[in-house]
Amino acid sequence: MSEEQIRSYIIDKDSYDKNILVEAGAGAGKTRLIIQRVIGQIGAGIPVEKIVPVSYTHLRAHETRSNL
Repeated sequence: MSEEQIRSYIIDKDSYDKNILVEAGAGAGKTRLIIQRVIGQIGAGIPVEKIVPVSYTHLRAHETRSNL
């Protein structure tokens, strides 16, 4: 998949009811894409209690929380 296809899938409202895994190298924009997806899900009316972003490091988890 191209980078654009991956970005499109991650923020595609039709995929909000699916679990996804974002895996890429450092600096590829994984955290930003996860944040965009969470914001989109909230905007689409998905209850916050049903959204569970998971991060490998405490730093990224904190960064994700502080950007919401």
